[in-house]
Amino acid sequence: MAMPAMRRKTEPRLARAHGHGRILLLDDSAASRRRKTELLSRHGYEVTSISTEEEAYTLCRKHDFGLILVDHRKDPQRAADFCQRIREERPHQMIGLLLDPDGALPLTKSPNLIWPDEDDDHFLARVETLAAFSAAA
Repeated sequence: MAMPAMRRKTEPRLARAHGHGRILLLDDSAASRRRKTELLSRHGYEVTSISTEEEAYTLCRKHDFGLILVDHRKDPQRAADFCQRIREERPHQMIGLLLDPDGALPLTKSPNLIWPDEDDDHFLARVETLAAFSAAA
């Protein structure tokens, strides 16, 4: 007798407890922010996307996020400073910082992972890696 086929539910990849079901995306480019938000949402992530550090900082103080993705390639030091500010208040916050592969790497130990903005598959794979660590924390 054949086993019935199991239907796969689309679930957010981050665990729901303690804000781990949410990604905060801070990106200074409207087009990039839109593209990443749509991509992550299509793959089951709950995404809040914003353009300024102050908005991000305010949201981080009000809500828990399983993962914060920061893309400020125009000013990588500003992005690193934001990451440091979040890290001081939330030492275990999972943060991913996207930088231009040819750009200078800011001197910071705040982000959990730094990578160049690659194609969608690589971007998703790296987000999934951070999500797995966030859910395990």
